[in-house]
Amino acid sequence: MVPRYLIRVDQRLSDEMASAFPLLSSRVQPVQTVLTGDFADAEQLSGVLNYLGQMGVDIVELVRIPDEAWTKDAAYTESPPPIREQA
Repeated sequence: MVPRYLIRVDQRLSDEMASAFPLLSSRVQPVQTVLTGDFADAEQLSGVLNYLGQMGVDIVELVRIPDEAWTKDAAYTESPPPIREQA
């Protein structure tokens, strides 16, 4: 199984910005956006994080989601039980 991550950024991503990540789902919260998705490897995750940085988006949280805590329909308004990663 490939690792799954939640990426929380400190701004609302426009539809155009969110569409840059077609394999990730996004949920907008008052002033944050949460992106979740599966990443095949660390290089793919780094690519997304770097691209967010290039767009001027600050990452405020990066959480690896344990397999047992994940469902595609889950609306993560709060962080799931984390496996913490440094952003």
